[in-house]
Amino acid sequence: MYVNFPVVFESDGEVRELYPQEARLRSLTYSVPIYIDIACDQYAIDAERKYNPDDQPVKSRKIPYEFLGYLPMMLRTKYCILHGKKDRDLTYVGECTFDQGGYFIINGSEKVGKLYFVYYDIGWITYSISFIVL
Repeated sequence: MYVNFPVVFESDGEVRELYPQEARLRSLTYSVPIYIDIACDQYAIDAERKYNPDDQPVKSRKIPYEFLGYLPMMLRTKYCILHGKKDRDLTYVGECTFDQGGYFIINGSEKVGKLYFVYYDIGWITYSISFIVL
């Protein structure tokens, strides 16, 4: 999985970095594009419509760097454009130097997410699901 920095696509075709203050002022979502590598293997099946995963695949196909979608980015995290900036640089782009981050900007509004953990234990199988609700 590959994550780029937040970008904005202008109407004249220009693509440039998106800063959180600009996302707030223009009612944009501060999000990052997500890319993945896809590997598909096709196996032969027998008369009972079953396959053996230990066999060699009949066909293999790899699709590198495929666009998956956009994911809202939490401010001041590793992939945030503000990560590691000095106070002078933050002031230059319109950010408060005392802002600790930890929230999302969705359609220009700051949203705090709640992280939920759900555990299911069914015999030999244990499921662990975590998700964020904005």
